[in-house]
Amino acid sequence: MVRHSLQKAALSLLGIAATSAARAILPRTAAEQQAAPSSNLLDYASGGGASSSSGDAACDFTVAAGALAFPNARIVHQQGGFVDCNARLLLSDLPAGYQFSVSSASVAGYLNLEPGTYLDKIEVQLAYPGLGGKSSLSDVGSVKNAYGKSGTGYDGVFDISLPMSPVSRTGSLAVSPCFTSATDDGTTLAVELFLSLVHEQIEFDDSTPHYGSVGGDGPDQQLRVGLEAEWSKC
Repeated sequence: MVRHSLQKAALSLLGIAATSAARAILPRTAAEQQAAPSSNLLDYASGGGASSSSGDAACDFTVAAGALAFPNARIVHQQGGFVDCNARLLLSDLPAGYQFSVSSASVAGYLNLEPGTYLDKIEVQLAYPGLGGKSSLSDVGSVKNAYGKSGTGYDGVFDISLPMSPVSRTGSLAVSPCFTSATDDGTTLAVELFLSLVHEQIEFDDSTPHYGSVGGDGPDQQLRVGLEAEWSKC
């Protein structure tokens, strides 16, 4: 009798284990997938287009491989100059019941800076659509003197992270609208990329021109922006 009871208990445990294992290999349900939005906001953007403000082909943009790229934006062998590109992204197929804030941006590409030229500023500014008729809210991530300052020069690819902060206001980062269903029309996000190249004297009597280049042709050389999102239920 005792042996029979132990056998039944063992078979019951084996059944539970088998059921659990079977559940573990089943694909996640739609609800389970919806519970984990992508932290890469550009996974919800597609396509590309012309710069939304300048109309300059140098600022045409594409969205591919989870990045916003400006293939033609560059500074070629100059003592100084800047890149200032604007893109208006359409974000769609966003997770229902969530809203996002962009906590950090990244900027990547290629630099060839002779000693005596440096990147004075790298900046990404975002504008969220206004809610309830209000004006849009902007956040910005910026860094000064990141590459080549004080005659150090730089030649190679770069990738830098920029934590976002509110513009002209105190408090928390801007927040997107709440997305109510899978058929929601989505939202727009305006992105501005700015980089400035500056010439400096590296010696007291230095009068030699120094040159720098920003951006390039290859996929790893093009100027690219990444957007890291934090999601909250709404």
